[in-house]
Amino acid sequence: MKKRRILSLILAALMLSTISCGEAANPSGGDASASGETTADNTPVETLRSETKDGLPEKNYNGEEFTILYRDEWAYEFLAEEENGDIINDAILKRNRAVEDRFNIKFNMFGLHGTYDAAEFRDAVNNSVLAGDSEYDLIAGYQANMITPAMEGYFMNIYDMPHIDTKRPWWSEKCNSSLTVNGKLFMTTGDIALTLWNNMYVFYFNKKLATDYNIPDMYEIVKSGDWTIDKLAELSANVSGDVNGDTIYNENDLYGFITTKQNHMRAWIVAGETPITRQNDEGLMEACFVTERTQNLLDKLLKLHYTDSTYIGNDALSEPTNTQEPIIFTSDRALFMSGYLGNSSMLRNMETDFGIIPYPKYDKNQEEYRTTSHNSVSMMCFPVTVKDPEMSAIITEALCAEAYRNVIPQYYDIALKAKGARDDESGEMIDLIRDSLIFDFGWVHSVPMGSIGTIMQELISNNNSGLSSAWASKEAKVISGLETINAAYAKAGE
Repeated sequence: MKKRRILSLILAALMLSTISCGEAANPSGGDASASGETTADNTPVETLRSETKDGLPEKNYNGEEFTILYRDEWAYEFLAEEENGDIINDAILKRNRAVEDRFNIKFNMFGLHGTYDAAEFRDAVNNSVLAGDSEYDLIAGYQANMITPAMEGYFMNIYDMPHIDTKRPWWSEKCNSSLTVNGKLFMTTGDIALTLWNNMYVFYFNKKLATDYNIPDMYEIVKSGDWTIDKLAELSANVSGDVNGDTIYNENDLYGFITTKQNHMRAWIVAGETPITRQNDEGLMEACFVTERTQNLLDKLLKLHYTDSTYIGNDALSEPTNTQEPIIFTSDRALFMSGYLGNSSMLRNMETDFGIIPYPKYDKNQEEYRTTSHNSVSMMCFPVTVKDPEMSAIITEALCAEAYRNVIPQYYDIALKAKGARDDESGEMIDLIRDSLIFDFGWVHSVPMGSIGTIMQELISNNNSGLSSAWASKEAKVISGLETINAAYAKAGE
């Protein structure tokens, strides 16, 4: 609670707020205090982030080269060659130089095509390890594509690496916990990866329509814990209209809720707290998706999606990398919209004010809001062939800590806050969303299990309530995949 209060103070003083994924969300908290307050030791709260120490040892690597393999499509996370006035570029450049100067190293940024279907990046990782070379000191890869090399035993167990403290606020502790199997973790992410922020699933709401339709204060609804799927359905139910009078509801009309048949439907697995897998007492992963709660969640979602007040063709925001403006929302014809946090940049020209809130909960009894990130998020991995594991750990920890101190404030306060979300309360909501970030192990490991991570998307998009039968058609591949996964992780990292 102390940590959340400190963050709320920072928000009030600087419009700057992020929080560790390791602290539980507090739907009823978040009161903002006046600026100028201090902590118990009279330290101004706004200095706490910038002065947070990482505790790393003093090292001089005598100009040694440190090679990072990154993805060209997301080069902005690591590559910044000179100051150009772009806020994020300049912050990344300063981060990199600070770490270079501190440890007397020289970064060698090596980029390759690294989308989901790009073989070039995967081959580079696999070939490097199989050749036994120490070409890469750190790999920042596409989450879904790093699963196979992890299962092949090509990556180090991060918990065995000195000086990487996964419980520090710059890492995502809940995410790490959800990807840990038998005490082993082969990939991690945190503030070192701006894709973690850009790709987080969120909800947007249109303040003009909220006023026009007498919608209660959405921030208070969220903070009270009442922001649920049922509440979303209730508030959006009366917001619909055949604007052009053609008797056909399409992208030209008015809606209470707009979404897409793509990735956004998958996020409900996490938001509704219905995991695909769980870890049993023996430390092995097992399936747990088909439950009464999951069926009830599906029924709620089908009722929500198939009504005149919902439009499910808003493909402008289907991927975090899309740059198309969601016209239905920006032209004041949608009350709520699912999207990614980075999509706020697509709304900068919108005249009407908007707010950012988390995905709704399953019901009021769910303890906390939950969200996840698109599977293109960059995961930090360390090949078993790294030349110096301690050096890889120290430099990576330093990069992540420096990003926490000086990059994320720039990303949030300026790139997001000043140009995106238009009120202090949205900042408080982003605190809560970041705090509730978690990965579903079954979703992340979807491919070895017959792409089971798309099951909720498939059911909703096809208006299919047959959870049990859909699962039955995939169960054999799920069980076989889990056997392979458990066997692989039992062997990996030994």
